[in-house]
Amino acid sequence: FAVIGAIGGGLSFLFSRMSSDALFAGDVLQFAKTFLTGYQALFLVRIILTQFPKVKTEDFPWAVFHYPTEFVLSPTRAVFKPEAGVDVAPMIWLAAFSLAAELLTGPQGILQMTSPRIAGGDLDDLPFR
Repeated sequence: FAVIGAIGGGLSFLFSRMSSDALFAGDVLQFAKTFLTGYQALFLVRIILTQFPKVKTEDFPWAVFHYPTEFVLSPTRAVFKPEAGVDVAPMIWLAAFSLAAELLTGPQGILQMTSPRIAGGDLDDLPFR
């Protein structure tokens, strides 16, 4: 419960700072969009790679997609074991990241609503940008 409280407190601080600082809100929005979109692409490639079981994902061309995602896929496979050769772990995480991207950075997302673009301005119009 302490971890959940710490995460909640951190998010509360983040959202309160974003509501008072438009530049910070814009930076957080851009970072979140880039991070979530990047991981969605990584998990999508991992889903495609599951269709080719003979491919060693630890080797060079595929290692770019293997190592950034394996730290979350491995524990997920312990809970949702591959059934009949179908690994559902990348699908679960792609769905989770897609949901997070929509809830945070989508048109009606939390970060989008605190961004200065919604308030009638643009990030380029802000001073010191």
